Amino acid sequence: MFRALLNDIENAHTSIYLEFYIISDGFMFDRVAKLLMDKASKGLDVRVLYDGVGTGFSRSNGLFRRLAASGVKCRVFNRFTPFLITTQNNRDHRKIVVIDGTTTFSGGANIADEYINLSDKYGHWKDSAIRIKGAAAKSYTAMFMELWDNNDLSATVPLPPASSVITDAFIQPFSISPYRSRSTGKQVYLEIIRNAQKFVHITTPYFLPDDELTAALCTCALKGVEVCVILPGIADKSFVQTIARNSYFRLIETGVRIFEYTPGFIHSKNISADGTIALVGTINLDCRSMYLQYETAAVMYGCTCIKDIEEDFAYTLGLSEEMTREYCMSRSIKERFIGYFLNLLSPLF
Repeated sequence: MFRALLNDIENAHTSIYLEFYIISDGFMFDRVAKLLMDKASKGLDVRVLYDGVGTGFSRSNGLFRRLAASGVKCRVFNRFTPFLITTQNNRDHRKIVVIDGTTTFSGGANIADEYINLSDKYGHWKDSAIRIKGAAAKSYTAMFMELWDNNDLSATVPLPPASSVITDAFIQPFSISPYRSRSTGKQVYLEIIRNAQKFVHITTPYFLPDDELTAALCTCALKGVEVCVILPGIADKSFVQTIARNSYFRLIETGVRIFEYTPGFIHSKNISADGTIALVGTINLDCRSMYLQYETAAVMYGCTCIKDIEEDFAYTLGLSEEMTREYCMSRSIKERFIGYFLNLLSPLF
């Protein structure tokens, strides 16, 4: 993803828009920043939007000043303030790059060295992203502009015209706002799970499903559908892993298979079903992603890359350890109690 991203930025002709939750100093940001400054000096419309907490707590301010001085337009979304106001929960967790309005990168990866495995604090960092070319990419331009111009999703932004190309495969990008009445991300996950006939494969770093999602996974497995979930073996937030492990027993008892990625931390946020539909995006299976944050994802129907997603899942599964009923029973009462207690605070994580 990093190599492809650098190549496409280098070949941009008119505009480059970047939106990330985390942008942190290091090799990855340095390489990207040099290209952005070069393109801005040549007259391209170059914009960078970053979150006030995810990036605001990092040490990237000096480089942002250099970007701005070279002509790159930089904005912070929802700047952190030391006051207890509810909007501090509404973070921009999206990861979007739009180049020339025709090419998009999106997925789990931020701009920081751990995402390209130059840092091994959590073992091997496993992530995923998609590269979209064509009309679907223009939808991400609309998403970017909504937050860039308004810092919310209330404005009406013209969407690109529908494609006239007739095909059996298509891509449906969508975004999530904490100010909408229902969680689009949750509804999409439920739709994929409930309609699966053969299998459902999920990778997610944070697994804190509510009762409705848990029931959907259990029901799906009880129908005879293969349901597999891959989670981190080495967690970046140990308390989240402790909560997640409390949910294993109920799921395993109904036939859901749960695995932990042995080499390290899995940050991919993917779901696929039956080899015909898949989702890749920024949405975690937790309360924050479903209800509190700005998120984005793309649902793909019949696309050739779904085969790549399945092959990657199979490869990752081979590096993962299956969690068993015996493992769940062996966890100490203290660990389980801590998990139940922390679950009460999970919307804050």
